[in-house]
Amino acid sequence: SSGPDPNQLYEQAAQDLTQGRYPLALQGFREYALRFPTTDLADNAQYGAGECLFAQAQFDSAAIEYARIGSLYPLGDRVPAGLWKLALCREKLGEAVEARKVLDELVKGFPLSGEAQLARDRLAKSKR
Repeated sequence: SSGPDPNQLYEQAAQDLTQGRYPLALQGFREYALRFPTTDLADNAQYGAGECLFAQAQFDSAAIEYARIGSLYPLGDRVPAGLWKLALCREKLGEAVEARKVLDELVKGFPLSGEAQLARDRLAKSKR
């Protein structure tokens, strides 16, 4: 088989992210999600793409990447984390109403997730 090994590609992108090489990591995660869309790590790669942009304060672009997780991988284990980070992007962009909608969606859709607990705390604070 030609082309990169999926695990190597993912690991390299994750390492690039950890070491702050965001453009390289973004390229790696996007390539992974494109080439291996049906693997268990595809939703993680999509989340990783969002993380690269979030880390560089590109919140509008990061929001797009995070939103794709739920639409492309509705059963993926990264959906709650993607929604949480999407809400944070909306907040950073000054879109408080949109942020609350996403937090509500997170709590309703994934009530037992750690991210849902973060969302409940965030929603409670915003009501004070």
